[in-house]
Amino acid sequence: MAKLPPLCMLLLFAGQVPALTATPVGLRVRQYPPSLSVMRGETATLSCHFKVESLKYGVQWFKMKSEKQLISKSSRQIVVEKDQTSSLVITEVALEDSGWYYCEVNVLQKDPEWGNGTELVVLAPPSAPRIYLQIPPDPQTGQWALLCITGGFHPSELTLTWTYQSTTADIDHLSVTNCTLSAINPHGNLSTQPDDKALLSSDWLMNSTPLNQPKCFQVIDNHSKEVYLFSVFFLPPKQSLDTGITFTCWVQDHPAMSMALTASFTWDASPNELIVHLNILKMCFLSAVIVVFLLKAGVMDLQCFLCWRVTLLLLLMPCGLQCMSVHILNEEPVYVIPGSKLVLNARIEVGPLESVFNVTWERESETGVDPKRVTLATCPNGSLKCDNTRPNVQMNVKQHETTLQINGYSNADRGVYAVTVMDHKGAKTTAHCIVRMYEAVHHVSVSINVSHSSLVCGEAWGTDPNFSWLYERVAITKTVGTVSNDGTTLFVTKTPICGHFTCMVSNKLGYSTATYTAAPCETEGRGTTAAVVCLVLLLLFGGVLAFLLWRRHRHNNRGERLHEHLDDTI
Repeated sequence: MAKLPPLCMLLLFAGQVPALTATPVGLRVRQYPPSLSVMRGETATLSCHFKVESLKYGVQWFKMKSEKQLISKSSRQIVVEKDQTSSLVITEVALEDSGWYYCEVNVLQKDPEWGNGTELVVLAPPSAPRIYLQIPPDPQTGQWALLCITGGFHPSELTLTWTYQSTTADIDHLSVTNCTLSAINPHGNLSTQPDDKALLSSDWLMNSTPLNQPKCFQVIDNHSKEVYLFSVFFLPPKQSLDTGITFTCWVQDHPAMSMALTASFTWDASPNELIVHLNILKMCFLSAVIVVFLLKAGVMDLQCFLCWRVTLLLLLMPCGLQCMSVHILNEEPVYVIPGSKLVLNARIEVGPLESVFNVTWERESETGVDPKRVTLATCPNGSLKCDNTRPNVQMNVKQHETTLQINGYSNADRGVYAVTVMDHKGAKTTAHCIVRMYEAVHHVSVSINVSHSSLVCGEAWGTDPNFSWLYERVAITKTVGTVSNDGTTLFVTKTPICGHFTCMVSNKLGYSTATYTAAPCETEGRGTTAAVVCLVLLLLFGGVLAFLLWRRHRHNNRGERLHEHLDDTI
């Protein structure tokens, strides 16, 4: 082995010296989770953990848009710091809260360091699909079409699928187009959104060969920023379709959904002529209204565009064959206390030529890859007497209304409830509602945000928690602090922060508390009281000492007098 020259050996050891010496400990900032998905209206908690040796540091949160935007304190956005962990809590998240969030840690005499970022995805489920039948001016030779609409979802990741079936006819010749909004390209294979000055026309629905028009398109509301997805199914000439064909529109592949939503329509080859004429009359009337909008388009471009959009929907409103719909009236989700009653009410709307043939209530699990659907009750043939599968299940159907009642609600009764209404032609429409167990309050905790002089109260998974604060077992007054609107945060105005702060969280099933103990408070006049006590003790001690001296002096004088008397006697 060749020997290295002394200079090379020196350089080699010099290059290894930095690896042997200790490097200065820098900041280590880590955010978790990397991605967080929450439903609209819920609470999102983003955490940032760091390790610093200095006590002089600060933490800030930013949201990245075109440039970084500082997260300021508000009633919905709260920053909590504890044990070198900073948490950004966003309550009642909205769609505009979606994006990337970063925490920045600043230490004195060091460069700031950022975390790896957390992507917040706010989920909003799509609405139940609605199917509308577009009747052309000439029902015999014109182009008939079915339109399926859903909206209000986020993110823009969704699939609309058409299926059809018939037990009597061969319908393999029909062409179906599926609409898909992909997560990477929100427009997918859809047509682009029109400009504000563009006018939407419905003439393409009536063309016999609409080859140059899209079968799928989306509209984004400029005010609410909600996305609406439309899928058009062009039907063959009316004479070539047999009766009894059921078309179903499926809404699926959205991250906020646990199961597909459906709407169905059954084709009737002989529609009522009066309804056809009503459709034509309505279209003529609305066309006249559109002309008025066009005359004002020069000065009201944006308003004209919005009115055109509304007019397009009005033109597609069901005045024809399919008008039946069902809506559950309970606010979703429904929370039920164990052992109590679950009551679900649904409203049924039918067209002038429709009648309710069958109503069915079903339940399936809210989560799971393949949830099993269980039939709870059904009312066949429009009968007021319903068939219940369990003794604690009661169902009734009145005019335009149906009610499901479950007595002795238990954990097994939670899930997604579905009510399906079928008319006399076999067309079905379904509405869904999520039902969950009413949970008691669990694991209450209180943490302090020193930089904002506030205390934050948290609770694990209780339903409808109600927060209240106590200071030294007494309700909070203005001299101590103020409580936020949701009750979770106490902004302390008392300085310094001392004493015992108690957060009480309660709901219908009970309450639980947690206490934050600060340094003991110094009572006003404590020094004066101590001085008075010491003075009293000194006075008592002096009095006792004077009494003992007086008594001793008196005893000595008495002895002297006795000696003098004895001397005189002798």
